[in-house]
Amino acid sequence: MAGGALWTFEEDALIADMVAAGSTGPSIVKAFQARFPGKRGPSSIIKRRSQLGLGAVSIPTEPNEKIDVGEDYVRVAASRSIRDPETLFAKSGLDLKVWEIVPDSGQMKKWDVPMKIDDEAVVIPCFYVAIKVRKKWEHSDLPIPIILTIPIRKKPRPTGGAFTSVHYSDIHFPHHDPATLEILYQILDVTNPDLVVDHGDTVDCEQISDHPKDPINRTTLKQEVRMAAEHHGTVHSLTARADHWWLLGNHEDRIRRQVWKMAENRVAGEMLTLDPVMEAMRWENLTGVAKLGWEITPYPKFRVLNNRLLLIHGNSAPAKSGSAERKEYDRYGRGGMSGHTHRVGYFGKRDWNGQHGWWGLGCMCAIRDDFVSFPDWSQGFAVVTWNKGRTEFHVERIRIFDGVGYFRGQRFGG
Repeated sequence: MAGGALWTFEEDALIADMVAAGSTGPSIVKAFQARFPGKRGPSSIIKRRSQLGLGAVSIPTEPNEKIDVGEDYVRVAASRSIRDPETLFAKSGLDLKVWEIVPDSGQMKKWDVPMKIDDEAVVIPCFYVAIKVRKKWEHSDLPIPIILTIPIRKKPRPTGGAFTSVHYSDIHFPHHDPATLEILYQILDVTNPDLVVDHGDTVDCEQISDHPKDPINRTTLKQEVRMAAEHHGTVHSLTARADHWWLLGNHEDRIRRQVWKMAENRVAGEMLTLDPVMEAMRWENLTGVAKLGWEITPYPKFRVLNNRLLLIHGNSAPAKSGSAERKEYDRYGRGGMSGHTHRVGYFGKRDWNGQHGWWGLGCMCAIRDDFVSFPDWSQGFAVVTWNKGRTEFHVERIRIFDGVGYFRGQRFGG
């Protein structure tokens, strides 16, 4: 009996036959493990020969150790060379860049096996080693803070000139349009603005919405967060000396709404409202933009630029272009800019207080026929040029059709 398993007639017969044929110890061990794979280790086979009265067999210098690798564990049942969790992990064959040992999960046992080698009594130490393993955070399916290294393009900024701001909205990762984003990046590079404003719905948060989802084409929240982090990193590298504002939209607000919903369960609420948890779930920390200096405005709040333009994600989405812009103007009583509707729109008004306007930015996402039947959406964004005193401004539209946009007489293609 070895390791709790009785020796069978077939096992004993194989050992006896090979001894009779003059086989060496390593050959017996190799043949036995080939005939009965994974059943017994070299030490057990050697000890069994001695028990059968067939003489001693030398232990191979490098035993045929069987490392058992499961979904969340690695172990070796009997080994001479593997004596600690670190060695076992190194020999497991797992990609060390992807996997890691769960802290304090290592188990080790040692026992001595007495036997004869060349008619000399010896004691061979054997080891049992087991560890739990898991994928590293960056390779798991959990949404985590994104840490990216984005090269910053250092450019001199003209002094004493006009103030420029660039405004875009509704990228909806992973339903973005790569050509539209490429045009945005090119114009950011050309204009070298003083301020970049992301008007929200940058991330779709599709998998945590209450709406039905496509069960085949799914993108995890973690992947969406990474897309947003890479996008904001690219914007920052192109406009390293500018200020950056991110006005969160109703889609980013899905995280808050789902947290509130889950917190109705008292146990979940106690854990979700812990300060470190709440802090980790903030968009500036999930995407890492806080370290880049981006300023975050939670939905549905607004900001005012140069005391002239009120900037929001958007609250209204009526059926026709211009209608939402009029509603936003009536709501706030002043001019501004917004996204949300996925349409390029404008409402203008002149009164005793001057000339006013509200601009709808359009969208940066793909025009999805699978989401809406022939959607009335328009792709585009805006560049705003201000005078030196920031009391006057001019809005330039970049309308994008089939991956092409024009700006100041130049053609930009995605």
